[in-house]
Amino acid sequence: ELLSLTMTDSDLRYSHTQSTTHVALSVGRIQADQHAENALEPVILSPRPVANPKPTFMLLAIKNNIRSKSNLDTFKHIAISLEEMDLRIEEACMFDVWALFYHILRRHNATKESVIFASSSASRIISRPHCKSFADYPQTSLLNEIIEMMNHLYSSSLPRLFV
Repeated sequence: ELLSLTMTDSDLRYSHTQSTTHVALSVGRIQADQHAENALEPVILSPRPVANPKPTFMLLAIKNNIRSKSNLDTFKHIAISLEEMDLRIEEACMFDVWALFYHILRRHNATKESVIFASSSASRIISRPHCKSFADYPQTSLLNEIIEMMNHLYSSSLPRLFV
């Protein structure tokens, strides 16, 4: 577990009439924590302590159903309130979060590329039936470089093999 987000005292209200739609959301407290063993500041985001606390986040939207069209919503009123928050991020935590997002993005792109790779006509020549995605290949970056080189070589005379 890398991060956790806690939201307490939440309240969501929705009402709909022929003329208006009301949506109100209130979150009493929002707090984000990091779970690194060597964290100096385990609390990343929290409301600033005050004498008379209010909900940390509030949203109120009143939609005019009479003036709204199918492709355009008209609002009578929109209000957003965010109380003052304390944000404390350590460099190590930023690197850990970046590494997590990079890993997720890389897996997502590998899956997407494998679908494109498998659907192309050239996949019959160089695909391996026992591999389910590019992530299963030990040298993914090498394969990507080869595909880019092939596309570059044939881009002047043939349509692109891989998108």
